[in-house]
Amino acid sequence: MNAMDRLTDDVINELIQLCLPHYHIKAGETVQQGRPYTRLETMVRVHLLQVSLNLSDPEMESYLASDMVARSFCRVSSTRLFISDSTILRFRHFIEQYGLAQKFFERTVNLAVEAGACSFEMVAADGTFIEAPSSIKNKAHVRDPEMASGKKANTWHFGMKEHIAASSESGIIYGTVAAPAK
Repeated sequence: MNAMDRLTDDVINELIQLCLPHYHIKAGETVQQGRPYTRLETMVRVHLLQVSLNLSDPEMESYLASDMVARSFCRVSSTRLFISDSTILRFRHFIEQYGLAQKFFERTVNLAVEAGACSFEMVAADGTFIEAPSSIKNKAHVRDPEMASGKKANTWHFGMKEHIAASSESGIIYGTVAAPAK
């Protein structure tokens, strides 16, 4: 087992430990009707792969169906080759509900730093503009209070700025901050 495999296994195990206190399906529990449960380890691996490849839920479902290496990484068993986009969506909502996304990110970066895969000697910082609808056609008749107007390339936009810090050497992102586009 090489260093990257050990790092991956460490990350997966840490993320599973973060999920366990909140996960409603216990080991060995079986379903009475419908589709069988998907193992927590499999769902954590699917989520990490989806985030790293920037895939939507339906795209991730198709990717798992068509790519044998992805199925192997996600530990999808040969008896259960199909993980639906709704299963992926429900797991993502579970992560959001308990605020685990930020913990996943922080823990993954910390493990990469500990393993020497990322150093902070050379840092690249960048900002990007994230558009938001400026419409006030909603119940309260107001714009999103977390957004603001900002100028980019001599054009005004409504939304927020995302500031990103990454290691110049490895390209690993280790920090993001979202702020109104003032």
